[in-house]
Amino acid sequence: PARSRRVGTIGSAVESRPAEWVGHICGGAALATLRTAHPRLALGFQLDASAAVGPAFVLGGFAALQWRIKGAEASRGERDAAVEALRAAQSDLLAGEATPDDVRVAARAALAAAAAYDDARRVAALPGALLRIP
Repeated sequence: PARSRRVGTIGSAVESRPAEWVGHICGGAALATLRTAHPRLALGFQLDASAAVGPAFVLGGFAALQWRIKGAEASRGERDAAVEALRAAQSDLLAGEATPDDVRVAARAALAAAAAYDDARRVAALPGALLRIP
């Protein structure tokens, strides 16, 4: 038999064995491939920063949109309450239980609440376009 050749891999001691043993042990691999380092599996958490920016940007935008929607829902509740107070003030004026000044105060409050609701619905103002929450 052919006598020994030095064969080694990273992390193992260099052993001296006959060439046919090495071929048998390594599944018939050529001796040239035995001299190269075996690939190592990199286990553990790995993060490519450039690949993580896109999903992080999308998820951040979605979270911001959800936050804006929640704020708009709260503003809509305030607007509805102010409009209902205006209707009550107008009906009280017709019943003779309120003064015109009470109706004016309620009307100003309803207008301010409607403006705040419209501002809360605005997501972005681009040139020529206004993105709003429906």
